[in-house]
Amino acid sequence: PILSFDSAGGDCYYKFFIMDYNGKVIVYLGGLTQEPILEVPDGILQPNTAYRWFARVSDSDYSNTQQSEFYTFYTGSRVEEPNLDNALVTNMELASYQSTWIMTNNNHVAPWDIDFFTVTDPDFNIFNLDSYTTYRTVPMFYTYTTTNPPILSNGFYTFNMGVNGGPIITGATYHNRNPLPFIDDDLLTPKNSYFDGEQITFSWAPLFDPQQPARAYYYKIRVYDVRGLISCYDSPLTTGTSMTVPISGNLPVGSSYYWRLVVYDGNSDTVPIQNSTVSYRRRLTLADTPLKADFGTDAPGESLTVTFLNHSIANISKWYWNFGDGEVSNDWEPIHTYAEPGCYTATLEVFDFYDNSETKTMICSAGGGDILVDWERLINNHPYYKTVCDGYTKAVEDDYEERNILVRSGVYDDINDSSLTFDEDGLTVILTGGWNEDFTICDGASTIAGSLTVSGGCVVIENIILSGSQ
Repeated sequence: PILSFDSAGGDCYYKFFIMDYNGKVIVYLGGLTQEPILEVPDGILQPNTAYRWFARVSDSDYSNTQQSEFYTFYTGSRVEEPNLDNALVTNMELASYQSTWIMTNNNHVAPWDIDFFTVTDPDFNIFNLDSYTTYRTVPMFYTYTTTNPPILSNGFYTFNMGVNGGPIITGATYHNRNPLPFIDDDLLTPKNSYFDGEQITFSWAPLFDPQQPARAYYYKIRVYDVRGLISCYDSPLTTGTSMTVPISGNLPVGSSYYWRLVVYDGNSDTVPIQNSTVSYRRRLTLADTPLKADFGTDAPGESLTVTFLNHSIANISKWYWNFGDGEVSNDWEPIHTYAEPGCYTATLEVFDFYDNSETKTMICSAGGGDILVDWERLINNHPYYKTVCDGYTKAVEDDYEERNILVRSGVYDDINDSSLTFDEDGLTVILTGGWNEDFTICDGASTIAGSLTVSGGCVVIENIILSGSQ
């Protein structure tokens, strides 16, 4: 969304705050600006979710401040008949307590347009879905929940919603109680763990029920703010016993959080969720990390369409992409299609909440143009062109005549134990210490160790340190 208001006049500065609909936490904090308008970056808010927001205006040294009223908005389009198909009824059972969750989301209607929202169980008990559960990574839920309740009855649960005096919308889902084994908390990642890096790895012991040995279990990691008011991160489901979670904008560094393991008996896509259990909450702390811009791409260059993967870390408030062909984006991980094959200089600039910025520039290949060998792709786990051997072999296999292999500055030790021979006529390999954005040789040096033999084609060597046999 784009949020705006009339200018306060004079030499003023503005800051925008977006909160969950309950007003518990700030989900986005804009940087200081002199423009009374905010275009919220993609990837921050969830679809079909209600939020509240306000703005502050201050003078140049921030010594005098005024705050607006609270306003609300909904990130979705109103439809004639709201959707009630995405419903969940489950008992979440632990050894010492249990809770009942009846919830539904992606309904395409804002809370202020709902006259009533109820669910009727098989015993004709009626519950009001008048609470709102907000997650940073999934759309908002309309929720009824209670702890240590009677066990939910098996059977159909009927949802009824009234919207703006219109006809009642109904939906239904089925619940069949079959409790899951309890989680062994002693076999989880330790309590009060500290993490210093770009990702967090969690591990746990698999659940097993000897009475149902073939039963499938689906695990996820859920991370909350330190007060437990909102879920900051919900991982994808896995059937494994460990998961690595990236430290992203939803998990600012220098902060402490609670986390827990959540287990379901279904995945909601092919197997409906009926029963669930959770571990007890554990605290983790992310060490403060300097602002860092970093990214990679998902493809080695055969396609004109490239997905850019954002690996930036620290407390990032906004980001801007330049794809090197005149096109730009503020998506977190944009998908961009180039018009012509070739190598392009892509740039990512990230900002923290104090408007400090860092920039990362990388040459990326699209549409089968020149082949780029970049040792940094080892860091970003790219499948091809990580080494000189990879780039040369791929060029020969794909018959890349009259195209260049561009080797960026770095240390390439991939031929320490063997020899590398350039013998392909019509193929130019350019070994150089560095490239600027116009692909002109600039300062820098590369090191290639091993045996290098040139018996065909053209090899251009600039600012290269050769060791071994040349």
